[in-house]
Formats: sequence, C-alpha cells, structure tokens
Amino acid sequence: MKYKSSMSIGNKQIDGGNAFVIAEVGSNHARSLELAFSYLEAAVESGVDAVKFQFFDALDIVASNHEAYSEVESYVTPIEWIPKLKKYCDELNLVFFGSAFNLNAFKALESGQVALHKIASSELLNSELLLAAGRSMKPVLVSLGMSEWFEVEMALKVLQSTENQSIIPMHCISKYPLATSLANLKTISKLISRYGNFVGFSDHTESVEIGGWAAVLGARVFEKHITLNRNKKGADHWYALEPKLFKKYTQNIRESLTSLGDGEKYYVEDEKNGRRRKSIYTMRSIDIGEKLHLDNISEQGPRDGIPSTLIGMLTNLNSNKKIKDNQKIKWEDF
Repeated sequence: MKYKSSMSIGNKQIDGGNAFVIAEVGSNHARSLELAFSYLEAAVESGVDAVKFQFFDALDIVASNHEAYSEVESYVTPIEWIPKLKKYCDELNLVFFGSAFNLNAFKALESGQVALHKIASSELLNSELLLAAGRSMKPVLVSLGMSEWFEVEMALKVLQSTENQSIIPMHCISKYPLATSLANLKTISKLISRYGNFVGFSDHTESVEIGGWAAVLGARVFEKHITLNRNKKGADHWYALEPKLFKKYTQNIRESLTSLGDGEKYYVEDEKNGRRRKSIYTMRSIDIGEKLHLDNISEQGPRDGIPSTLIGMLTNLNSNKKIKDNQKIKWEDF
C-alpha cells in the first residue's frame, strides 16, 4: 500500500519538506502533573511539534510478584491526566498523544480526542491494539523495535486490513541508549520502498546529529526522549536529551530538510557571479555581419553570460549588430 504524499496531524503538516518531531516524556514525570506540565513547556522551547506519554498498568510490563513491580508502578502515567495534558498542549500549540499498552488506556486516549496513536515496539504483535488504532482512522505510528521483517509484515497487514491510509512505520531499535554504530539507518530507505512515503525514526541514541541523517534518508517523523535533568533517577532520564540539546536535535532535522533542494543541477546566483567560471567576451570591436571566431572572441570571468564551454558553437556565426571591444557576448548579438 502506498500512503499519502502529505499528511496533517492536528494543525501540523508532514510532507517532503516538513518533519514531525516528537518529544517523548515517557516515565520522566515522576507521577507529578506539575512536573509533566513543565515537560510540555520544555517541549515548546525545544521546537517540537508534539509530546507523547506512555499509558500502561504495571501488570502490562511485569507480573505482580516480580521484584520490579513496585518500581514499574511508580512510572505509570495516570489516565486521569489525559484531558488536562491535552488542554495544556492545545494552549501551547503542541500535539498531545500517547502510546497505549492496553485497550483501557487506548479508549481513554480516544475519549481524550488525541490526533494520532502510537503502537510501542513491545505491542507490535498485539492485534487488539493494532486493530483498535487502525480503526480509529487517525494516523498511527508503529515502532518496529524487537522485530524481524516477517513480524513487521504481520503487524502492518493487520493495520492495513482496517483500510487506514495513515500508517507510519517507525524504524526503531529497542536498546537504551543505542550506539550510533548500531542505528542501521538504511532500514529507513527500505521501509519507504516497501510501505510508502512516510516513515519515522524512534531514536534511542544520545546523538544530537542523527535525526538530520535520518531525515536525509527519508524519515519525516522523529521521536526522542526528553528529560529536564539527565542525572535524575528513573527509567528514561539517563539516555534522554535535556531541552537545550533537544532544541539542537530539532534544528538539525529541520535544517537537513532545507538542504535537500529539488535535485536539479544549475548555477545559483553567487556561482554565476564568481570568477572561477568564464563567459565569452569580444577581444576587439566586431562589425555588423562579421563572423565570430577565435581571433575576435575569448573567455573571461565572471560566468554571468554565455558559458565559455560553448565558444566552439559560436565560431562562424555572424554578428547582427556592432559590438564594442571587451563586451560580453549575448545570444541576441547574432
């Protein structure tokens, strides 16, 4: 299935020249709504388009008798926050959404009128969530961490069965942090060729530059963890970017897209005015009807007229006007 060449998410636009950048708050809010609001404000300062939270129960992650259960429980984002987070995001011109790890959380997000949904890597083969997200007919980001191609195919087949035309596969490797040498960014190009125009990158590296590299390869949706302080204790602080670096990350992505151009080959004005290329000039005055030849024309800088590489084509052509000495030859002169 080939997806759309442009897509709107809330009031944001994704296309060949516009990226959608997401600050993932994850579990860094310490179950404090006030702190969560601080993350939204930091996200605005970082220049992102959206913020994402994770909505799960501790039992979605570990069994109740697991030694990490109480720790995981401390990371849970209360679903009661959804309308409050959504309201503040609207005020800040941010798109708010979440990744649900169970149907109850998904329904709460839907009730909160989120603009899109996210399927986490851990839920890639959760057909219940895949179908629910697909049937929402909203854009669906699906992270492809912890998977091989056959699992990616299975998940996307389920999503495609809903006829939702706004599915965005997210290249992802579920290692925290991820070394840039293991990022395997060429997967982005393969995802584009297999599944359509819009592909994303769920980035777990500590790199500020890698988002720009991924954008050049075709990624247009980017997700990265944000923290207010990397030294804080918690699941997601230590490999996340603080706001100042997150702003640079976002800028690198947007600047990389402006650098792509249209793929055509031509001189820009400053190149034409430079003296490292030459145009064709008269060596002496030329009378009306006189032939141009290498005794009366020559190459001189700057390259702002007929390129010197075409001098051979001009020889033996007749001048249709009198041309002064040391004048730039123009097409209308003959």
